Amino acid sequence: MPPDHVNFFTISCRNINLLYTGAMQDMYDITAPAIDLAHEIGDSWWCNVMRDWTSHALFGMGRVAEAQETAGAAQAYWEQTNDHWGMIWALEGLAMSARSEGRLDEARDRYSRLLRVNQELSFRRGLLHTLNNLGLTSLAMDDPAAAEGYLIDGLRLSTETGQIQESLAALCEIATARAKLGDLASALNLVDAVI
Repeated sequence: MPPDHVNFFTISCRNINLLYTGAMQDMYDITAPAIDLAHEIGDSWWCNVMRDWTSHALFGMGRVAEAQETAGAAQAYWEQTNDHWGMIWALEGLAMSARSEGRLDEARDRYSRLLRVNQELSFRRGLLHTLNNLGLTSLAMDDPAAAEGYLIDGLRLSTETGQIQESLAALCEIATARAKLGDLASALNLVDAVI
């Protein structure tokens, strides 16, 4: 593996930790210059991987318009090359940006596309995350029936994969959907199960 690829791989591994610890500024400080470095050496693939990371850092820092622009540039490349693993990060960034700005139809469309990509990859963690986001977006759109369906599918998957925290969160969101549907008894039963 060429030395530059080792550096980009190392940055990506470090970013996983930074993402989960919420150190978005640190992630941005590393990935934004790496975009330029990858571009300078003519490595479009790593350039767009770094764009994916940078878009998530920007979103986490509240710089939504820049995050959307960066994720959009990466997504254009992933669509052109049909690289589904790259797409999952870019589509997530675009969906998060749309949802945060209240463009809920666009967010749901992006999450739906992301769900199809995760299904094609058989990426269970991505499926779980996307189903939950589709559920939350549907709740925000006042579509509790669709939300319940997505959340139940996410609950089933979180149970199968042993993701306890996600299962409990899904139960609470399903309770919200059922309450909005007028099924208060079922909603309370779900909340009781969580407590």
